[in-house]
Amino acid sequence: MPNPVPLSVSDFVVLRGDGAGCVKPCPGGFILVSGVRMFSRRTTPHAGAVSFRLGGVMAPEAVGPAGCWFNLGVVHGADPAALPPGTPTRDVDTAAIWNGWRITMANKALRPGSSDRLRLRIYPERRSVEPTSAPVLAPFGVGETHEVELAWGPSRVWLFVPTLAVGQGWNDPGLTVPDDSRLMFYGSPGGAWLVEDLRASDSE
Repeated sequence: MPNPVPLSVSDFVVLRGDGAGCVKPCPGGFILVSGVRMFSRRTTPHAGAVSFRLGGVMAPEAVGPAGCWFNLGVVHGADPAALPPGTPTRDVDTAAIWNGWRITMANKALRPGSSDRLRLRIYPERRSVEPTSAPVLAPFGVGETHEVELAWGPSRVWLFVPTLAVGQGWNDPGLTVPDDSRLMFYGSPGGAWLVEDLRASDSE
C-alpha cells in the first residue's frame, strides 16, 4: 500500500449508538465496544486502501441469529461531526443517513465468539452484492488477531486476510463512491473488537 498514513482514535468521529458502548484507546490502536460506530474525519477518495490488525476481545454469552460481527466500509452523506444534537445513532437509525457499502465480517456465527461469513451490502437500500468467487469464511474468535487489508476503486472492492490466507472480491456499479467519502467501523452490541496498526492510503 503506497504512502500509508497511520490513524488513531482522534482521527475519527465516534457515535455511541444506544450509549452502552465506548471506544477505548490502547497502545497501537483502540477497542470498539458494543454498538459504537466510528467515521474518519479525513475524507477518502473514490479509490484507496486501509490495513489493520483485527482481534476479537469479547463476545456475548448468547449469540443470536445475527451473530457477533464487525463492520467496515466506505460511506458518504452527512458529516458525522455535524449531526444535530439528539440524533439517534443506533445501527437501525443510521442505515438511511449514509450511502455507500459495508462489509460484515460475521453474519451468523458458527460458534459463540466467532465471526465467519463475509458479506457486502450497499446502503441505504441494504442490497447484497454477490462475491466474484466462492464465498469464504474468515473466523475471528475471541483472543485471535488477524491482519486485514481492504482496497476499493470504481465498481470494485477487495478484502484480504493474509494471516488466514483468504480473500474476497466484489464488483458492482453501486460500489463506486465519491471523493468525499469516509472510512467507517462498527462493532455489534455486546461484542468488543481490537483494531491495531490502522493505516490508510488515498493513492489510486
